[in-house]
Order: sequence, then structure tokens, then C-alpha cells
Amino acid sequence: MTTKLINYPFVIESDHKLESFGGSKTTGHCFRWFANLTGTTESVLDEQAESSLAAEKGISFIPQMMGERTPDWNPFRFGSFHGLAGMPTRGELYRSILESVAFDLLRHEAPARNAGIELSKIMLISGPTAKSRVYRRILADITGYRVLRATRSNEAAGGDALIAALASKQIQDARVIKKWLRLDEEEVTEPNHATHRKYVDYFEKVWLPSYIAAKQIDDTITSWAVK
Repeated sequence: MTTKLINYPFVIESDHKLESFGGSKTTGHCFRWFANLTGTTESVLDEQAESSLAAEKGISFIPQMMGERTPDWNPFRFGSFHGLAGMPTRGELYRSILESVAFDLLRHEAPARNAGIELSKIMLISGPTAKSRVYRRILADITGYRVLRATRSNEAAGGDALIAALASKQIQDARVIKKWLRLDEEEVTEPNHATHRKYVDYFEKVWLPSYIAAKQIDDTITSWAVK
């Protein structure tokens, strides 16, 4: 276990199972904010981002618009764009936001591995943002994970129903949820390994150093704002 991640007793067999995960407060918020700001929809932005470049042009976004949860637990981090030059398009800026969420997810690999957590190379995603094809592609290419989107997912409600069914003895085995999710009918996005290597290089040389360097500015903003 590590304090760099959120740790909860697992809902099933909680006496000996622990759930550890990274937490971001603003994934969906960033997408909705930019759509509202530009007066369009996320689906239109998806189409524009799919045909745009961001990291390849040196454009980055820091997504901590409501502070940071894991791994550094700092409520005084802020969101920002980096590398803007000329006249970046709406699609380029939105793509940098999509990429930033995946980069932030990739940042959690190190504390997980350092804590001895064995990571699967499969990522199961759900929710409104999971419907975005370009977002799933970016997630797969940046993390190097195989991304699965269940075609039938009730998300939290499905988990609630599972717990209720177990507690009332209507089912005996929690693994029945795999049938509920119909993982045999999932949408699969395989990572492009050549693209993944480029993204990792950008993450190590540009995105992560930018994120670390921005902390000093964030601290200054915080001290300025509380005067």
C-alpha cells in the first residue's frame, strides 16, 4: 500500500482485499469546460481532435483545474496550457486536453509499481467519456494498455445491484458481474506501439517536466491569491 494512491477495502472479501487507484477530480470537467467555453459539443470537438495534432506540435495541457488528488495530494495545483504558438486550432487544444488526462494516468504507474502492485495491461473504461473513439485511441496509445469499453455497463448502479444481490443471497458469486457487463461484446482499442513509444518520449521529456515546473508558479499564484 502507498499513500500516493487512494486505498479502500475492496467491496468483496474486504477482510483481505484492498483496492488501490489513482484519483483525478477533473477528467470530465476539463472536457465539459472546453466545450462550454467554445460553444460547441464534445462530439464535435472529438471529430476535430481526431484530425489534429497536439503533442507532436509541443502543445500540452495540465488538467489539475480543481487541485490535485493522487499522487501528490496538493489542492493548490492549477490547469494550464503550454507550448502555444501561432494560431492553435480548437481541435489541437482539445486534443491536448484529451492527451493530458492520459498522461496524468500514466504518471500513476510509478507509485503503483513502487508499492509492488502488479498492473494488468488491460484497461476497462465506462461513463460518457468512454464513448469517445478518439479518447479511447489516445488512452491506448499513451498508456500502452489495451482499452476495453463494455457495450452494456450500468457503472455504479451495476455495482450497487451486485452488492444488494450478494447481501440478499440472490447470487453467490460476484464474478457474475462479468456476464452483466457482457465483456464478450466489448469494444477493444489496441495500442499502436510505435505511437506509444513517441508518446512516452514526449511524456518524459516535455509533459512531466512541464507539470513539475508549473508547481512553483502554482505556489506563487496561491500565495498571491490569498493576500
